[in-house]
Amino acid sequence: MTAVQTRLGQHRIGAAGPAARTAALLRWPVTAATMVLAVAALTWQVLPEMSPALDRAGALASFLVLLLTILMLVLQRTLRGRKRPPVVMEPPVSGSWTAVSSPSSSVPSHGTHIFGQTWAIDLLVTGPEPRPFPLTGGFRPASSFPAFGLPVTAGTRGTVVSVRDTAPDHRSRNSWSALPVLFLESLVRGIPGSRHVFGNLIVIATDDGGYLAYAHLKQGSARVRPGDRVGPETLIARCGNSGSSSEPHLHLQAMDRPRPTFALGLPLAFHRGGEPVALPARGGVLEP
Repeated sequence: MTAVQTRLGQHRIGAAGPAARTAALLRWPVTAATMVLAVAALTWQVLPEMSPALDRAGALASFLVLLLTILMLVLQRTLRGRKRPPVVMEPPVSGSWTAVSSPSSSVPSHGTHIFGQTWAIDLLVTGPEPRPFPLTGGFRPASSFPAFGLPVTAGTRGTVVSVRDTAPDHRSRNSWSALPVLFLESLVRGIPGSRHVFGNLIVIATDDGGYLAYAHLKQGSARVRPGDRVGPETLIARCGNSGSSSEPHLHLQAMDRPRPTFALGLPLAFHRGGEPVALPARGGVLEP
């Protein structure tokens, strides 16, 4: 943790309940342990019969997977916690962007509370014509998408807490045949925590409380460093396709802590000039 992260470590919007905070701390190690044990149990099932001791170990691994899965379900229900005030910001992108995952459609917006994603929104540029989602293919260069390289601004006043800028921008995974690849990649990336899931990431502590995370940014595009002060119009990076991403887009979320792996998600709200701007629902457009 950097000195900036330490100094801002208590920068909160309200206090999470003890159950929600405990769940946030336990969810990643429990999830990682479940995945490792599940692989071990499956391996024992397909291997030929060995010693009775190994058979018992395989049975124990299967039993532990069952217990940990139940614990994961309990943690998932606890993670949302109590409703807190939203983190309010200006839209960090300009032009017309389409929401592909949005808390205006469902909560949790990404189907999970893990890594502070409860109220996260994904925004991408679709262009003037609707795009088909093909059965095959879909492994296109990131540079062939209209959102790639577009500017991302802070949208808030605050202090940069952390910057990650070295993850490569990979090819897209935007076809039905590519989705299993993305799913497996996401599972593997999530075992060590959120780092490889979000790819290039900037986290800002807002002056009004709470943290904003901007994910999947373009490699080498960061224009800020930890400790920098930013305003709503400050260019912080450019849209990319790093981490667990099907195509270039901006993943934006508000959190109660600077590290997504152990954070609880917070509601997010947009405004322009003091006037509220509705978060677009899934398939809706954030207009300029």
